[in-house]
Amino acid sequence: MKNKIEIYNQLAKQIVQSVTAIVGPVAVMLANQVDGLTASPYKVTIQGNSVKVIQDLLDRYTEIIGKSAITIAKKSTRDLLFKNKNLKIPKELK
Repeated sequence: MKNKIEIYNQLAKQIVQSVTAIVGPVAVMLANQVDGLTASPYKVTIQGNSVKVIQDLLDRYTEIIGKSAITIAKKSTRDLLFKNKNLKIPKELK
């Protein structure tokens, strides 16, 4: 069983990678503008309150790409969230 920090990092990574697939490398640049998040195309690391950082990432993507960012994030994280049902997550991912 992965620890929660690893799960949150994986969650953020899946969101960044799925948005990158749609909009390109700008997704990584935007992710790095979020306080507490360090992103590359291959690794994403969260420092601090994981739920808040993921919420801020979703907010940042929504500002730039629109509501489709939430749909992309939900689809890309569905399996991970299904396996970790007790994980606290931003309401947009529920």
